[in-house]
Amino acid sequence: MRQIEERPDFDEGFKIAEGAEGRLALWLQQEVSQAFSNRSELESEWKAALASYEAVPERRPVTFPFEGAPNIVVPLGAIACDSIYAQSLDLIFSVAPVVTVQPLDERYVKEAKALQRFVNWMVAQESRFSAAARQSILDDVQFGTGIYYIPWVKETKKGRIHRVTRQGPRIISVPPEDFLVPAGTYDDLQSARWVAMRFWCYQADFDARAESEGWDEGRKARAHASARSDDVRLRRETLGHESGQQQSKPELFELLDIYCSYDID
Repeated sequence: MRQIEERPDFDEGFKIAEGAEGRLALWLQQEVSQAFSNRSELESEWKAALASYEAVPERRPVTFPFEGAPNIVVPLGAIACDSIYAQSLDLIFSVAPVVTVQPLDERYVKEAKALQRFVNWMVAQESRFSAAARQSILDDVQFGTGIYYIPWVKETKKGRIHRVTRQGPRIISVPPEDFLVPAGTYDDLQSARWVAMRFWCYQADFDARAESEGWDEGRKARAHASARSDDVRLRRETLGHESGQQQSKPELFELLDIYCSYDID
């Protein structure tokens, strides 16, 4: 079973000016590299926040006030974060229903009730709002930022025939370290020059995505060459007692979905 995001098709009348695609690629490379460089200090703060949450000592071994002194960190950060996190979840999910439909006119009361039943089913069964909210709220408490991404997702199953088993909007929690914007973007994402989301996938998922989106061999090669490690992601895996060696495997791909405003036509 694989999940594939649906993307809008370009208008048939859309034409790319000669050489514009290469200029766009160069511009994006420069912008993304600069954005990663500009947020290096922020990533250091994220790593420190994770270490504080896990109560990881900063110095080992300890030689003051004497050799072999105990190096203990009281998890005050985790205690405070967990308290805020629990209050946030209780504030949101103690209300039933979580999403409420209200008619703006008394003529539409019957329709609002029908839509409410649909929304209740969608929130509980299809959108996976609860799972995404629990992760993003934790990111918000730990890092100060929580991010949702809501694409149209198709779940496909490949046997003797390739068929779509279900499809619909899906709420996905994006880790803050995998969300990128230009420096100086503080409020309205719609006015940003570009917005990027980073995804990590293995060979099979990469091939399925390349096939669904019609990538050529050149794009596949560039995507393969771009695979690298990420300090914050490695920190998460280390503190979560997961193996960080998987990022060195050649079949791991680092993909960036970039939505930009650029005069290419």
